[in-house]
This record gives sequence, structure tokens and C-alpha cells, in this order.
Amino acid sequence: MTMRKLLATAAVVGAAVGAKIGIDKLRNSSRAESTIADLRRRGRHWVGQAKGMAYHALRRHPDANVDDATLADRVRSSIGPLEKRLHVPRVLVTVENGTVILHGEIPNSDVETEIVSAIEGIAGVHDVRSHLTSA
Repeated sequence: MTMRKLLATAAVVGAAVGAKIGIDKLRNSSRAESTIADLRRRGRHWVGQAKGMAYHALRRHPDANVDDATLADRVRSSIGPLEKRLHVPRVLVTVENGTVILHGEIPNSDVETEIVSAIEGIAGVHDVRSHLTSA
């Protein structure tokens, strides 16, 4: 367990230091402003990736006891890639006492089944009520 924490910390620090070194080298170049912005964006991405790897390496799990707003954000971020893949314009998500309520138009009922099953696996979701309609 201690070795995992050490590796995770090293990954985060390495990403941050690498981003900082790259930014300092390009401060005096002619395209410095756009290049620096790009490096900062990449640095934030690498730091986020390192934090995610550390989270999984330490075998942590999302807290199931969260408020409705946090749970709604968790559901929206989980189904976002699914909406893109299934070509669903937008699913409206509301949460009341751990129950996720869905509204919107979908192409067919198979899409509804896939979205509902993805939501049921999210930590903190007690129930899912779907008011999705087929177009």
C-alpha cells in the first residue's frame, strides 16, 4: 500500500514539474503565448490523469453518501460519453433523494435500456425513473 502511494505521488509531481519546465523554456519564443497556454492545458491534463491513476491504484471508490446535486453531476458526467456514442441530443437529469429522474427524446428503447443500466451502476443511485420518449 505504501509503494502505491509513493508511485502515485511521484506521478503527480512528475507531471507538474514537467509542465513547469516546458513553460519556462518557451517564455521567450515568438509563439510563447499560445504555446504556453497549450502546455498549461496539457499539464492540467497530465496532472488529472496522474490523480486518476493514483485513485485507482489506491483502490478508492466514490462515496455513495452524497447530496443530490453532486449525484446529478456524477450521473451527467457518466452518461455524457454514452450520449455521444448513441447520438442522443441531450438527456435531462434531476435527482431527488437519491432517485435519478430522466427526461428527453431518444432514438429507440434500446438506448433507454443502455442509459438506465449505466446509471444504476453509479455509486449513490437508489433508483432510476425514466421519462425518456422515443422519437
